[in-house]
Amino acid sequence: MLVWRQIEHVAEVLDKEDLFCWGIQCIGSDFDGIINPLKGNWTAENIRDLADELVKHADAYLAKNRNNLKNFNRITSEAIVERVLHGNAMAFIEQNYG
Repeated sequence: MLVWRQIEHVAEVLDKEDLFCWGIQCIGSDFDGIINPLKGNWTAENIRDLADELVKHADAYLAKNRNNLKNFNRITSEAIVERVLHGNAMAFIEQNYG
């Protein structure tokens, strides 16, 4: 899945720099006027489907790579996906506009 590959790449770059690798990535879309939506994700109603798929990819990634990550980057798949789909964007908004 293309979305997961982007998340994974950013995480690996940040981890190599000794930074928390799950704290900046987020998906932002109001799904309004999207020209080429992700397959099966036509509206915001499908975000739960996207979350379920991302958890599967995160599980597979962590099963193979958990020991390659710094200790502070070894969080659960569910925590990663929550951050990407909600937490990181909310933290940014609160920090910059709160």
